[in-house]
Amino acid sequence: YYHENVYRVSSAEDGFREQTQVGVECMGNVDGACVAEVLKHRAPDDKVKLISYMVSTAYGLKPMASVKLEVNGAVFEESAIGDGMYDAFIHAVRHIYKVNLNRTFPWLTNYQVSIPPGGRTDALVQTTISWTYNEKAYRTRALDADQTEAAIKATIKMLNIIENEE
Repeated sequence: YYHENVYRVSSAEDGFREQTQVGVECMGNVDGACVAEVLKHRAPDDKVKLISYMVSTAYGLKPMASVKLEVNGAVFEESAIGDGMYDAFIHAVRHIYKVNLNRTFPWLTNYQVSIPPGGRTDALVQTTISWTYNEKAYRTRALDADQTEAAIKATIKMLNIIENEE
């Protein structure tokens, strides 16, 4: 997503005029889920729903996360610390899966962030995460203006893909 000022030749004014331009830059294929995400639509049949979360970081302290997650109608809440805000989020969700659901959590194998060239602080960030679960590879991606939130959305997508397969 971009919002910028551009200059167009203006014959009426014998010079240039400033014009605001807004648009979306596409980085790779965009599927229906990505479009719905940008438009803030949520799929109604999600088996894993992120009820709420809080991630924080502070100078001199470990990043932490508190997560409230609904899995197949049951609600779980957990807090954890990590090496970064997303790592703390994953520790909390992994604890829910391991302790409360008695299930293994998918293994993150690759994490990639793409920011459009010339992107500003409000630019959409695309996070693509690769996972392995039960010897099967998964890849999810999400868009958001916040890098951590994009990663969290990609994680919830992956959990829903796995839940729908089981």
